[in-house]
Amino acid sequence: MASERLTLARVISRLIYRRTYLKGANSQDTDPLHGRTFSTDLMMRDITLMKQANMNTFRTSHYPRQAKMMAMFDHYGLFVVDEADMELHKNWEGPKTIINNADWTGAIVDRNVRNTLRDRNHPSVVFWSLGNESGSGKNIMAAYDAVRKLDNRYIHYEGSTRDKAEGTDIHSVMYPAMDKWRSETTGPVTSDVNHPNTDKPYFMCEYAHAMGNAVGNLREYWGGNGRL
Repeated sequence: MASERLTLARVISRLIYRRTYLKGANSQDTDPLHGRTFSTDLMMRDITLMKQANMNTFRTSHYPRQAKMMAMFDHYGLFVVDEADMELHKNWEGPKTIINNADWTGAIVDRNVRNTLRDRNHPSVVFWSLGNESGSGKNIMAAYDAVRKLDNRYIHYEGSTRDKAEGTDIHSVMYPAMDKWRSETTGPVTSDVNHPNTDKPYFMCEYAHAMGNAVGNLREYWGGNGRL
């Protein structure tokens, strides 16, 4: 049987037969009482709350979820941005960064390969994510190539969009402003959401970081997107 590229458009059309938007949340495995001990009941609670809020997408920031939660995503019908456990936060400037250091190629590729091999039979996975906030460079491209050999779904990596580099099939941005450019690749939401400056699908992988007295402009984000 001839292979067929499982594009984002094909996934969506096969599942619901109409255009849709990926509206969801990033999540961390944190229990308010037990810390990193994340129970099955709490997994179910997270999914229930997301379904009640009409969310349809879960990004596994910034590491894969337990296998049992992936099965829950399949069963209850959530799209998953399946992210590997790879972050080099702030180590992304200059030629000596880890992302361009050959000593780290094996580790970065291995984390992405293991994530893909474990989860590639889950229909909930809408695309892969190579990691978070690590810049762009040789090791991202090595991870991209390795994942592509294993699966033909879209591959996401915000750092490559930010640096105008190869290594992502998605035009992914973080924390865009509503009405002005934040960088050469992060335009205002009100125009960029439907007209990104690449030919790739647009995806805000992060846009609201709730910390203390924050997230006061969620209405503007959702209103701006909803009007477009």
